[in-house]
Amino acid sequence: QHWFLLVVTLCFLGTIFLCCYHLFLDTYLKASNLNWTQVEFWFTAAATFFYFTAFTAQLAEFSGITDETWQYWYDAQVAAGVFALFNNVAYGVGTYFIYLDWKTHNPANATTSPVPPI
Repeated sequence: QHWFLLVVTLCFLGTIFLCCYHLFLDTYLKASNLNWTQVEFWFTAAATFFYFTAFTAQLAEFSGITDETWQYWYDAQVAAGVFALFNNVAYGVGTYFIYLDWKTHNPANATTSPVPPI
């Protein structure tokens, strides 16, 4: 359960950062010599892998348990594992589309500077 919560929290924080990058920080961080599409691809690929390990561990741990007193808690843990499976699929699809964007828009082939003048 601790691994599951660590993966969910770190992926959430990384996704929030990348959303803020696309919404607010894009103009300021393009000046850095870093391919942000490649960074986003590797983050989502790692998130897909770690979500796979997290939901597998979560479902393996809590799916077969029956207890009259604490059954609602075990059911909540199984539901969390199922929602993590949905997140895993979403991150996997996102990884595919970011990979396509990364490979089709290569900044090394650009003739003009992507940074707008200040």
